[in-house]
Amino acid sequence: HGQRDELFAAWRARLATLGGLLVLALAHRVLHGVAEDVEPSGSLRVRDDSGALRVVTAGDVEF
Repeated sequence: HGQRDELFAAWRARLATLGGLLVLALAHRVLHGVAEDVEPSGSLRVRDDSGALRVVTAGDVEF
């Protein structure tokens, strides 16, 4: 997994999304929060306004 881990780390380091405020348009709701991290699968970890950590796999993101 070494090369895959290195590639993921390099990709993650370049994500402008992390640490920023965002609005996610999901299927049945809109989520406001901060992008905290990203999963190796590409899912985004978002801390919402209530303080809950959400893992989002699909949706439209606005910064």
